[in-house]
Amino acid sequence: MQSCVILMYHVIDEPGNRVEAQFCCTPERFREQMRHLREAGYSPIPVSRLADWVSGGAALPDNAVCVTFDDGPASLYENALPVLREFDIPATSFVIAERIGGYNDWQVAEGCPRRRLLSRDEILELHRNQVEVGSHSSSHCFLPAASPEQIRREVAGSKAQIEDLLGIEVCGFAYPFGGVTEAARDAVAEAGYRFACSTEPGKNRPTTNRFLLRRVEVYNWDQLWEYRLKVRFGTTHARPGKPLARQMARGALRALGLRRDAYV
Repeated sequence: MQSCVILMYHVIDEPGNRVEAQFCCTPERFREQMRHLREAGYSPIPVSRLADWVSGGAALPDNAVCVTFDDGPASLYENALPVLREFDIPATSFVIAERIGGYNDWQVAEGCPRRRLLSRDEILELHRNQVEVGSHSSSHCFLPAASPEQIRREVAGSKAQIEDLLGIEVCGFAYPFGGVTEAARDAVAEAGYRFACSTEPGKNRPTTNRFLLRRVEVYNWDQLWEYRLKVRFGTTHARPGKPLARQMARGALRALGLRRDAYV
């Protein structure tokens, strides 16, 4: 049975401190990873094409893989785009509508360094270079704790804002903090999105819910051999120094809406 792994990145830069270290990938390591995708015969595609396949539409190429970025840090334009261009790799970026041209204040509150987010012009340049742009909500709100009206504004409002910038339909959404509830999922469908990405690891298959697409997070410490396993098997390994049981428990708390991380 065909399947597809979606890779999830955040900051493509050197870590500014230990708090954000997990969520960074150095430009050198990112280039090594993108080169591997090409040399190993993978077929990078935007998530919208995967969603069409899951919905019973367009065919999926052999060895398909998706590259995604959350939050919209400026490092995507500064450090990732040149590498994506070099290896001719399409990607998908989920940006926060009301923070375009701003800063990662919600992450600073968690102890992360302050980082600039993509400007309107940078987002348009990404769009012109095979990077499809989706929504990561209006303000990076934790949807499981939001009211129905707030969920609607975060989901539908952000779609309208980004469409106004791009001049085209925005078809993808990524749940902030990985927080998915039935109400949030229903709001995404009602707003007219074609797909949504979660933070649950695993491969995407024809039976996968297109509003709960799985993604595999790329960590700062992943060696190339680990990265190869992630792309091939759709697994997310335990973090150094943390037993697997602890990581699994942490993931369960996040799924229940009882825990959040700054960079998801």
